[in-house]
Amino acid sequence: ALDDEHSMQFTKVLNELSGHCQVILITHNQETMQTAKNLFGINNSKNGSTEILSLQLSEAKEQATV
Repeated sequence: ALDDEHSMQFTKVLNELSGHCQVILITHNQETMQTAKNLFGINNSKNGSTEILSLQLSEAKEQATV
């Protein structure tokens, strides 16, 4: 777990990397997730199968302000 200062530094590095390559990261850190363009989640459905969820943050922000 990173403190707030180091979490912000880490997300700055991720943003720089994402300018020229694709970054796939597994995290529960909210600061890191907020800088992502897309979020993906894996969920177990009620019938026992695995379900993949995806969210584009730009679309979610637009819907939240409407």
